[in-house]
Amino acid sequence: MVENIPKISIVIPTYNEAQNLPILLNDLFSKLNSLNQNSEVIVVNDGSTDDTASICRTFSAKYPQLRIIDRPSQRGMGYSLKEGTAATNGEFIIWLMADLVDDLSNIPLMIEKLEQGADLVLASRAMKGGSYGRLLPWKRWLSKTYSTIFNFFMGVPIHDSTNAHRAFRNQAYNKLNLQEDGFAISPEMVIDAQRKNLAIVEIPVKGGDRIYGITNFRIFRHGIRYFKLLFWPKRRKLL
Repeated sequence: MVENIPKISIVIPTYNEAQNLPILLNDLFSKLNSLNQNSEVIVVNDGSTDDTASICRTFSAKYPQLRIIDRPSQRGMGYSLKEGTAATNGEFIIWLMADLVDDLSNIPLMIEKLEQGADLVLASRAMKGGSYGRLLPWKRWLSKTYSTIFNFFMGVPIHDSTNAHRAFRNQAYNKLNLQEDGFAISPEMVIDAQRKNLAIVEIPVKGGDRIYGITNFRIFRHGIRYFKLLFWPKRRKLL
């Protein structure tokens, strides 16, 4: 029984990703098989109205390590990530987006950093060696601007706090108090981890923007949520 406990848990939030999901899952399971580590993949279907749910069921029949959390109505990316993470069994957890913007070749290095003692490994598009790739200019500007202000207020050299692609220890995650249900969960985790004195490292990655489907990111709404996080930590009991 112990041998079947996964070492790695991948959490993928999805909303109307029928075009991207087959590509991602085929590539992901190929990558995981090459690692020779027990793993599980949890796809959280956040009330999709396309064929996302049926695609997940098809893949779960092929890959027994794939589990699906099927929600009837949309709640948000942060909510999906929290629900999926709560269902994991692995020692190491990786958040992976379904829109094909995350480079799966980062996974081995993320795991290596966790094995070396890191609590949280951030995928940084802004540090030396990283790239925003084909990310739209306004998204790039928002990410860079927020990370610069984040560094000023938090006093930590984090280059890219808004990229949700990251890996962390399950035990470290249990020390956090994440409340955001949308995209702002990404910087919220970094803020809370810093205040809890968790070991945070960054690795350079090549990012991008989706090719298929429509983004749910709304620059003004989510931008406001990002900036409020910097001024609400005590009220939100992050300390």
